[in-house]
Amino acid sequence: MFLHGGHGIVLEPGKGSWSLETEPGAVMDGTTVEHIKDAARVLGRYADALGVRTFPRPGNWDTVRQDLVIKRFAEYCEKPIINLESTRRHPCQGLADAMTLREKFGGDPRGKRFVLMWAWHPKALPTAVPASAAISAAMLGMEVVIARPDDYELDPDDTALIRQLARDNGAMIHINNDPDDALVGADAVYVKSWGSVKHYNHPEEEATMRAGLVMAASYLNGDDPCQPLASPIFADLSGLPPILCLVGGDEVLLDDSLRLVRNAGIAGVDATVFVAAGMQHIFPIWSGVFPEADAAIALIGDWVRARCRP
Repeated sequence: MFLHGGHGIVLEPGKGSWSLETEPGAVMDGTTVEHIKDAARVLGRYADALGVRTFPRPGNWDTVRQDLVIKRFAEYCEKPIINLESTRRHPCQGLADAMTLREKFGGDPRGKRFVLMWAWHPKALPTAVPASAAISAAMLGMEVVIARPDDYELDPDDTALIRQLARDNGAMIHINNDPDDALVGADAVYVKSWGSVKHYNHPEEEATMRAGLVMAASYLNGDDPCQPLASPIFADLSGLPPILCLVGGDEVLLDDSLRLVRNAGIAGVDATVFVAAGMQHIFPIWSGVFPEADAAIALIGDWVRARCRP
C-alpha cells in the first residue's frame, strides 16, 4: 500500500483493537467486547478499503468451512473488502502464483503440468493456500495433479471447483497418493502442507495420523512402501504355518489386517481373523479390564489348543 502512495493501518483483534464477536445474536458476556457488525461499519469509515485476514477456528468443519467471518465483513462494511486469507481461500497469494506461472512459462502456461505436492508439517495448516494455488493453475489451463496422502483431500467443494475450472479451460485434474508417480512429467511443483479436513473436528486423531506419516517415512528410508519387507500384505505367504489375527474394529490397521488374512487364505494358509468391535490397537493387553480383551485371550487359547493336539 505504501509503495503505491497509500496509507495503511494494521489492527489485530484483541491487541490493536477490541476482541470481536462474530456470531449474530450472540450474548456478549465473555471475552468479546465489540460485534463484527458494528466494527466493520466503523472501520469502513476510517478507510477506503479493508484488508481482512482470518484463520480457521476450532469447531465443526461443516460450519468453519463457510468462511463466515470474511463474508460478514463484506456484508456489514460499506467499503471494498480484500481477502488477505480466510479459511478456504487466499486470493492474493493465488494471484501472485498465477503471475509467477505466467512469467516462468513465457506468458502462457496452458497445457503444462502443475503438481500440488503435500508436505509434512508439525501443525495442521489451513487449506486456503493449496486450494487457491490449484484454482489458479486450473484457471490458466494447466494440467493439475494433487498429490497427497490418504485422508488429506482438500474440501470436496474446492476439489470440484478445481476440476470444473480445469475442464472449462481445456485441462484436467488428477488425484494421486504416490508422490513419486505424481512428479513424473511435472513442469511446476508447488510444495505445501495442509491439515486433514476429514479429521478437522478431531485434532488429536489428525496429529497422530500426521505423526504416523513421518514414522513411516523414517522406517522406509526412501524405499518402496509396497515391497514385502515394508509390509507383509505384499509378501508371498505360501507355506506359512496357521495364522490368528486379532484386530480392533476401530483401529487404523483394520483394513491391512483383513487384507493379510485374505491373502494368506488365497495362498493356502490356515488363516483366522477376529475383529473386536469398538476396540483399539493391541486391545488384548487390557485383559481383566475389558470383556473383549478377555474374550480375545480365551480365543487365543482355544485356537492354539485346537492346532497343537496330536
